[in-house]
Amino acid sequence: MGQDYQATILTPPECERHSARIWFSSLRQAIETAFANLCESFGLHFPRAHTTWGLFTRISAKIAAYDLGILINRHCDRPDLAFQTFIL
Repeated sequence: MGQDYQATILTPPECERHSARIWFSSLRQAIETAFANLCESFGLHFPRAHTTWGLFTRISAKIAAYDLGILINRHCDRPDLAFQTFIL
């Protein structure tokens, strides 16, 4: 198949592919956890925006609130994702 496009495909050795797969798996898990928390705690599934810029603004505000919540939790020696027990 590589001959059809006259391209050479280079792949890393098997040991490097395995370590890359483990690294990507850990990164994916962190992203999925953050996304699940944004959906559950901050209502990311239903942003209720009317324009594209409104959508960008609302998503940015939710991500900023998420980051601020983690920062406050770390400052107060609480678990990072303890958003439900905030008392403001």
